[in-house]
Amino acid sequence: MRPLVVLALSVALILGATSCGDSGTGGQSAESSAATTPTPSSQTSPTSGGSEGAEVSVIPIEGSPCDLLTPDEVAAATGLTVVSAAESSPDTCVYDLGDDAGVDIFIDVDRGEGGMFVPSAIFSSYEELLATGEAEKVPGLGGEALYTAGFRAIAVDDGRGHFIVIGVNGGYQALTEPADSLIQMAGDALARL
Repeated sequence: MRPLVVLALSVALILGATSCGDSGTGGQSAESSAATTPTPSSQTSPTSGGSEGAEVSVIPIEGSPCDLLTPDEVAAATGLTVVSAAESSPDTCVYDLGDDAGVDIFIDVDRGEGGMFVPSAIFSSYEELLATGEAEKVPGLGGEALYTAGFRAIAVDDGRGHFIVIGVNGGYQALTEPADSLIQMAGDALARL
């Protein structure tokens, strides 16, 4: 039952990241939207994964998620050209890699508002996948980082209460095995937190 919940969470995160932005098919990107920035105080958010009723202390990430990764860093990590980068929501930045690639890169930041589809909840869900071998720990990246090949995404806890998720949206024309690219981009993003 829990793998289905994790699958639903990851699919919803991926769909949410693309529903407001470019689908990776070369169309126009969404305009950046203004975000109401929460106060920088620590907030405790319930998570859907991990231990029943578990809560994690989340420090809201302020500013645009697009500020955490440059298009040049995404291009260097993926070996693909970034056509555009734009916020698809106040919490998500999508990097369009063009028609030929058929995929986008997204970064999602946790604002500390709780919910099922925020990076801290996704991180907790990936923790559950460790037991089944569907996720793996990535050593030396933040406080703890978890990669899942099935969802082509990495969830990172920087060790200070900031959570991010970076992943691949779209088909399998490019980045079919994106672990190294995602790890490199996560390192770049963590350097700005």
